[in-house]
Amino acid sequence: TTNASALDNYGIAPDGAQTADLLVEDTATGFHQIVQAYTGPTSGETWTYSVFVKRGNGSRHFALRLRDSFGTVVVNDNNAFVYFDLDTGTVSSSSDVGDVTLVGSNIEDAGNGWYRCSISGYISNLVASYMVNNFMTTSAGSGISYAGDGFSSMLVWGMQMEEGSFPTSYIATAGST
Repeated sequence: TTNASALDNYGIAPDGAQTADLLVEDTATGFHQIVQAYTGPTSGETWTYSVFVKRGNGSRHFALRLRDSFGTVVVNDNNAFVYFDLDTGTVSSSSDVGDVTLVGSNIEDAGNGWYRCSISGYISNLVASYMVNNFMTTSAGSGISYAGDGFSSMLVWGMQMEEGSFPTSYIATAGST
């Protein structure tokens, strides 16, 4: 996490188990996020990342970004970016630039305030690996770097990266599938 705390097993996940993590932003100015790095993708492939998200306190906006390498987090380099509105259950805006082409995005109502958000991207020139940013945001389309309030939060669960242009059914990677 960056400028946030993650409290493990804080809430009830979409599968009914108490395995959802609470992401709470701190008061720093910057990105408030969980970052996941994935190795394995190669140039010329399309990959999809999905995560279940439920609004907590504060902002109703959430963003996902696929980036084609490790390194400094920069908004306007090789990446695809999608903003989601967790109140209306809609994709509020999206963009891509450089070596990552946005193939698709989706938000699906998973019940009880949960949404499954996904982003699919085609990488034409993979530098090292995929990196996924799960951002808390202050508004749709902008505001990924801001002064946190120390209490805004979201529940997250079921992060999944897979080859292809759309998310398949969630596949648990811990315990029994």
